[in-house]
Amino acid sequence: MHSSLSKTATPHSMLRRHEQFCLATQVHVRRGDKEIEYPHSPDKAYEDGAAALQAANPGLDRHIFLSTEDETVIRYFVDNTTWEVEYANTARKPDPGKSTVAYARELGPPTEMLQSLVNLELALETSAWVGTLSSNWCRLIDEFRSTIGCRARSPFVDVAQVNATELDYYF
Repeated sequence: MHSSLSKTATPHSMLRRHEQFCLATQVHVRRGDKEIEYPHSPDKAYEDGAAALQAANPGLDRHIFLSTEDETVIRYFVDNTTWEVEYANTARKPDPGKSTVAYARELGPPTEMLQSLVNLELALETSAWVGTLSSNWCRLIDEFRSTIGCRARSPFVDVAQVNATELDYYF
């Protein structure tokens, strides 16, 4: 089962959605031009990360809020997993090799920023996170969930790191 979030949600459905998100896992998959900085982790690694979080935290639902600019990631989670998947119904980058800046120019910087902030807000409503800290956006999610989200003790899986305690942010 999957759905996209729409602008037509009523306050009642938004309250229900908030209650669902509180027990959901947020999965952020950064693709596109990031591959020049680090190799992409396969979609299965993100799925396995979510499964590991649920196994370790049985109170979590089998519900994923997925944020990504890559339509193929959405197709993977919707078509190949047993998770209930939701995602913001926003424009995706049709050319994954195009830089985010070039894409934002085409779409319009205000639109790209608002779409990003919608995904960020929804990500912060969840209870567990899967991503890679080599993505700046994922690091922003991690920092916000730990501070303004007051969820520093909530679980986060970095699919790209075997031992995240050895991660060096200062190159």
